[in-house]
Amino acid sequence: KDHLMVYPTRSNVIDTIQWEGWREGVDDCRYLATLQYWIRQAKERGDTKVANEALKWVQDRKKMPLDDLESIRLQIISHIRACKGKAVWSP
Repeated sequence: KDHLMVYPTRSNVIDTIQWEGWREGVDDCRYLATLQYWIRQAKERGDTKVANEALKWVQDRKKMPLDDLESIRLQIISHIRACKGKAVWSP
């Protein structure tokens, strides 16, 4: 039988590890796109210090291994909140 990302049942589907990994990747792309949006908003608002810090973090991440994805997600959230002008959250 061909390998599927989900297996159908009579009333639903059964997710596979492949599906969960793909879904996490899509969520990560959405987080990054949201951060890029808020970086632009912070720049337009004149909050260049926060925007530049977040942009530098994104650029630095491109050069580093993606070994701790949960930590990276939390850092993205923190930068989004900072760019939105909210208090920075840390776990």
